[in-house]
Amino acid sequence: MQTIRFPFPRPSPRRIALILCWVFSAPILFGAMPAQYYATAEGKTGEELRAALASIISGHQRVSYSWPPFHRLDEDPENPDHVILIYSGFSLPKLPNNIYWNREHMWPRSRGLGNSGAAYEDLFNLVPCNAGINNARGNLPFGYPDPLDPGYVPVGHYYHAPLASKDRFVWLSPEFERGFIARAMFYMALRYNGVGAEPDLSLVDDPPASTPWGSVMGNRGVLLNWNRAHPPESFELRRNNLIYDEFQHNRNPFIDYPDLVDAVFTYDLYLAPGTWRVAHFSFSELDDPGVSGWDADPDGDDRTNLFAYAFGLDPREPSDASPVEIRFEDGQIVLAFRKVRDAAAFGLTYTIETSSDLQEWNEAAWEPVSKTADGTYHWQKVVSLPSGDTMFARVRASLAGD
Repeated sequence: MQTIRFPFPRPSPRRIALILCWVFSAPILFGAMPAQYYATAEGKTGEELRAALASIISGHQRVSYSWPPFHRLDEDPENPDHVILIYSGFSLPKLPNNIYWNREHMWPRSRGLGNSGAAYEDLFNLVPCNAGINNARGNLPFGYPDPLDPGYVPVGHYYHAPLASKDRFVWLSPEFERGFIARAMFYMALRYNGVGAEPDLSLVDDPPASTPWGSVMGNRGVLLNWNRAHPPESFELRRNNLIYDEFQHNRNPFIDYPDLVDAVFTYDLYLAPGTWRVAHFSFSELDDPGVSGWDADPDGDDRTNLFAYAFGLDPREPSDASPVEIRFEDGQIVLAFRKVRDAAAFGLTYTIETSSDLQEWNEAAWEPVSKTADGTYHWQKVVSLPSGDTMFARVRASLAGD
């Protein structure tokens, strides 16, 4: 008999920072790791950071393509005789092998792994899966299916994966395992970079839909959002530790530090939340939500890290100056503030609110009239706010999950 377990991450709570007030969210849990494991990556950014991390995790001990590792790595925490299957969360007996489940390459063999070698055997990419669901997914990239696609398969269609869906081009996993899958994909793209006889894997936003598949996988933007929205929880953290302690003796840095995904894979695109945190905090501080968490205030100026990130402030430099200017221009009320460029790419939104009494706040209809480039930020002007005898205005910055 099969049962459903949900050991994977749930969506993180919505985080909100305000000019005048903000709400708090729960800290993110990180797994234990050996001291100094990431020492050579400390303080690096961009390509230097990527190269350092790749060097740290490369050259791992290969483990033969066999069944026993999954009995240990994917054991059901509530039933030690069962394993948890990918794409469903079902709990099924460990034995006999290849009866209730087989092994799934989340990064498909046909997209650059081949049928032998370290990438083919890597346990960070291998998980138990129902054989029929394994075949149904095939080598589809991860993404959001189009209900109008002729090959669309809705949620509820697959008995052995009732929360999964697909179309001709992408496969959508259940929400509770999306962060786990995303971090596995980023690990593969970091670990296998064409050194020696190993494949050179890469993540893109539009991977080939037909042969030749090449060595590319996706969809990168979707996976970036999944990593941000679904932080690691106990099942994934335990698996990372076991692979290090008992099998390959390397780790997935994106499980230890999910912010590194942004820092490695988006540093040349925009100032993503993880990129900002890696730039401002040490690895040990990233482990401490009291210092690097979005609700933390490391410089003691009553402004959270989210506040500093959203409005271009230094979280290490106390300041009581308002990041929002209010002035009159040509008979109009104008607000000007420093805004993260391309903020919508990762769910950072800015909302203008007004009030006549500081009690009741209403969202204001506003129009951006200029964008002055300033590196990873730009200056945003807002006009046409309502006027009256007394009017207060504030800017709300919200960082949302998936």
